[in-house]
Amino acid sequence: MRMRWALAGVVVMVAAFLVGCGSSNTTGDACAEVRKTLTYYLTDSPEIKAVTAEVEKGYYGTGEPGKLKSAKDAYNKALGNALRPIVDKAKTPELKAAIADAADAYSEGNDDVEALQAVYKLCPQQP
Repeated sequence: MRMRWALAGVVVMVAAFLVGCGSSNTTGDACAEVRKTLTYYLTDSPEIKAVTAEVEKGYYGTGEPGKLKSAKDAYNKALGNALRPIVDKAKTPELKAAIADAADAYSEGNDDVEALQAVYKLCPQQP
């Protein structure tokens, strides 16, 4: 149950990021690319489907110990690895650093909502 709520917190944070992040002359395509990547990893990636399946198994009492954590770690690592190429698309040093920090944290398997918040703060609101 705790993992389900932890996952829900990540979903809410990523959804808030997707609503707020846009692109501008100072951020180039980096924010749009981050949004595209997060949308994919939140909706269609095999990793999020595996996490969802393990959450459902846990809900019905058929999950195996450690499987949800393994799926969540794989999800985080895949997301981090997908964010890494976007670093070079950022036009400001602050945005580059924020995306790199998020990529580093998630690539290590960490669920670092604060790192995503730092990127969110640097991406302008959508019109």
